[in-house]
Amino acid sequence: MSQDTVIDAPVQYDAASGPVVSDSFFTTSPYFPVHTPLWLYTYRDERMGVCITIPYPVLYVSDPDLHKILNARIREAFFYGYDWEKEPNLLMPEEMMLTTIDRSYFITREDAQYFSVRIYEYNESRLAAHPNEWESCLTLSMETGNVITLSDIVGETYTLTQLLDSEAFHVNWGSWGSYVDAERLTEAEKEELDTIREYYQNSALEVFDTDFYLTDDSLGLIVPTFGDEYTCIEANLSDLGLDEWIAANPADK
Repeated sequence: MSQDTVIDAPVQYDAASGPVVSDSFFTTSPYFPVHTPLWLYTYRDERMGVCITIPYPVLYVSDPDLHKILNARIREAFFYGYDWEKEPNLLMPEEMMLTTIDRSYFITREDAQYFSVRIYEYNESRLAAHPNEWESCLTLSMETGNVITLSDIVGETYTLTQLLDSEAFHVNWGSWGSYVDAERLTEAEKEELDTIREYYQNSALEVFDTDFYLTDDSLGLIVPTFGDEYTCIEANLSDLGLDEWIAANPADK
């Protein structure tokens, strides 16, 4: 329909225009001291061509101040770059038109000491040359609510070169191992790790402060490689000499 067309009646849309914030479902585990409900933020506006879907976790702890700090950190990580002073509860993309934003997450560690999460984003705009995708990470202290940095884990005197030269890291290929023989996979992994070491040999630990995560026994790095691509590498904490960061057995807590 031409934008210059004059019509006597208002245009009606099947989809409701505007944001909707709601809780979708709850996930709990007897092994975790807190249960983590998933909240789902959605914004749909067909007239602006905006489609946003952001699921994000909410932590519940008994201390109200700690509860507020923890969840403020999480919201900041999931809703970065938006004007929360103007609209503290809603993401209102007044200028982000013809855009799709999809975020998802995976909790890699959740216990009495630490909460760590990987955040994935897919972003597509009809005004851009191509869609984009990337990951970021957030690790929090469940005791203080503070954001944990990579230097907090490995120590301030440790360098990124030392970390990558430890030979403890392996590439997390996902399901690629099902399709590539072991010899080719090993060679590809070696080449990938060599490229990463060369690229980051003069970088500081801080470059990974929003690109690392913890599991119960491992340290992971989300490593940007070429253009919009990235690789995930992981190392066992024991192999890095960081046994104190390994999560205790839930039965012993």
